[in-house]
Amino acid sequence: MNLYWKLFLALFASVLIGAGALALLSQWRLDRGFVDYVNAADAGRLPELAEVAAAIYAADGGWGEVERRPRRWQRALRDALRGDRPSEFDHRPPRGPPPPRRHPRPHDAVGADYDPPPPPRPRGPGPPHQGLPERIALLDASGLVLAGRSEPSDDMPSAPVLVDGVEVGRLVLAPARRPGSVQDTAFLLAQRDWLLRVVLIMLPIAALFAFLLARHLLAPVRAISTQARRLASGDFAARVPREGDDELGRLARDFNLLGRALNEYDGARKRWMADAAHELRTPLAVLQAEIEALQDGIRSVDSRALQGLHSQTVQLGTLVNDLHQLALADAGALDYRMHEVDVDSELISAVEAHRGRLEDAGLELRLLPATAIKARVMGDERRLRQLFDNLIENARRYTRAPGLLSISRERVAGCWQLHLDDSAPAVAADRCERLFSPFVRDDERLRADGVEPAGSGLGLAICRRIAQAHQGQISAAPSALGGLRVSLSIPLLDASQ
Repeated sequence: MNLYWKLFLALFASVLIGAGALALLSQWRLDRGFVDYVNAADAGRLPELAEVAAAIYAADGGWGEVERRPRRWQRALRDALRGDRPSEFDHRPPRGPPPPRRHPRPHDAVGADYDPPPPPRPRGPGPPHQGLPERIALLDASGLVLAGRSEPSDDMPSAPVLVDGVEVGRLVLAPARRPGSVQDTAFLLAQRDWLLRVVLIMLPIAALFAFLLARHLLAPVRAISTQARRLASGDFAARVPREGDDELGRLARDFNLLGRALNEYDGARKRWMADAAHELRTPLAVLQAEIEALQDGIRSVDSRALQGLHSQTVQLGTLVNDLHQLALADAGALDYRMHEVDVDSELISAVEAHRGRLEDAGLELRLLPATAIKARVMGDERRLRQLFDNLIENARRYTRAPGLLSISRERVAGCWQLHLDDSAPAVAADRCERLFSPFVRDDERLRADGVEPAGSGLGLAICRRIAQAHQGQISAAPSALGGLRVSLSIPLLDASQ
């Protein structure tokens, strides 16, 4: 099952469950509310029925007749609820002492004082007060039950029976647990039927709503899927046109960022291959021309010719080695053997090794004294020495004579920082960052004598990979000496020292 149908069914089921739960809760609340309404209405009739009970008590001179004939008491209540005059007990003299008070009366009693139960009434719609008399209990002044089937409690609604201002009894109403009349039950059934019809009507509406919403929500997903297939096929110009502020919109923006990054990476890869081919083509072309000249006899095979061939071979080997080093660094396969290294000592060794070549190139070297710090870092001394060699060689290659190379180092925020400042020519500030890209050279900074050939443009790129492997950072900026400043920062092992 695809995502569309899963989302459709989830939305449809959510709406359906919500509608069903709402219908059930509405029905439950309607039942409870209706019963509460009936109980409140019945409780409001108690004062009226208490007056009827008081009239019966006054007419009989007590509750004896009520105890003898409880069914007639029930009929008197029904007559009162209908609005009829309760004549069952009017001016009826008492028939002697009442029997012992028992409740309810036994059904096996005999004698003229016992009223047989009335015949069952035919089924059909009853009066609105059906069931109310059976829920009313009559208590005497002492709290004993005289009539009624309910078990009175203090929390039930009640009304006092007053005769000449004296409470001679009390009516207590037991709350109904369900509708008592046929009309009430019919009303609730009608409401239940109406709620069921509403739920059935909601089914097609919920299906339509789920269909439209699922299609709307999955539209950007389909677009992203389509553009992802284009990316997979190599079309890095694929973009998702729709973006928004929700999660899908952010996903579309991230997809477009991925597409732009892949497009830039593909362009850089193509440029890198073209630049590598161009850099390799030049020494190969020179070698081929020299060898052909020697073969054709145009040039004689002497030490000068051999020196030229050797120079081109060395340049080609250097380029191939630099390409290999950069490829290993980009792939994360460059060999590092990390341990505790005195980076300051490695720098001094590199400087002393290049001092003679710098002087031959007409450059003055100034190694400024370092602050009293323990320059211990976690690193590979071979790679650090390679980094320092590349930086010094880069300055020698591009600084014009007479010139100056100033090297300083310091401790800043728990890091060992190295600064190499050389003199003219300068580098534009907007081009400094590009110097760390492969095959990028600033031809304006080439030595004016033309003796020193241009480098491969890979030295600074390799330096950045080595610095990153040591958790460090390297950057370039215009120097106060008029040339270029290269800054290197490597975290110290013990930042507190």
